[in-house]
Amino acid sequence: MAKKTKRKVETLTTVQGYAILIILLITPVLFAYLYFNGRVVIDIPEGCGWYATREWDLNYYDCAVGSNQYKVDQLWEQESPNKRQDDQGFQKLYGRYLIACTQTFGEVGDKIDFLMSDGTVLKCIIYDSKSQKKTYYDQHPADKWGHNDGAVVLEFVGTAALEDNPYKNLGLQKEHTVRAIRYGNILKD
Repeated sequence: MAKKTKRKVETLTTVQGYAILIILLITPVLFAYLYFNGRVVIDIPEGCGWYATREWDLNYYDCAVGSNQYKVDQLWEQESPNKRQDDQGFQKLYGRYLIACTQTFGEVGDKIDFLMSDGTVLKCIIYDSKSQKKTYYDQHPADKWGHNDGAVVLEFVGTAALEDNPYKNLGLQKEHTVRAIRYGNILKD
């Protein structure tokens, strides 16, 4: 009858320990991959996203024919030919707010969710990119995060019924954006 040696027991314990360690290390990575697969997560620095502004009213805006902005505009007109905005003045496409933001967050047509500091999720589609270079039409371009040193991350497309800071319309005047999650593009999906 063979005796168990101490070396075999230690080896078995070591292998079990490594297996458990590997499982513990892989589980969060696997979860993140499955949850965020195909998505881009952007954490917004503290101090950014405290205000929002109102862009223009699409009922009175023309964009370059053939541009991605024009294509989103055409989808908006097809989806909502009679109701151009919600009761608060926000213009939406597929139930998502149409917004302008910097290219840090994506390109025209991207579906993107902005997470607010209170947990509210603002489901959006990028309609326009904020200028990040000084031009004749924008003497105060945005930085990486937005205008006013990133204080204004979102510009909502809507009517004059929107407040100067549309977060007020949404009951979010004391909140700020903390994260953005990009899901893909309505022009490419």
